[in-house]
Amino acid sequence: MPKVTVRYWAAAKAAAGIAEEPFDAATLAEALDAVRERHPGELTRVLRRCSFLVDG
Repeated sequence: MPKVTVRYWAAAKAAAGIAEEPFDAATLAEALDAVRERHPGELTRVLRRCSFLVDG
């Protein structure tokens, strides 16, 4: 499975407590599921209001 780097900005960075982290994910949906699993709570709420940039 491809490795992706999720970079957090502003409120998402504050909620995650880090600027970026790697995940194994083939799609944006898989990456977001992994983020939500690793960071339940505030980051999950912040992600509901976020935009996402994908560099293919």
